[in-house]
Amino acid sequence: MHKEAMKEIIRNHSKTSRAPKTKSHENKS
Repeated sequence: MHKEAMKEIIRNHSKTSRAPKTKSHENKS
């Protein structure tokens, strides 16, 4: 997927509900 498309999907997902990927990334960080 394009970076732009991924960004949009992540943004939409984050708006609907916290994306698990973001949480995992935060935990890893």
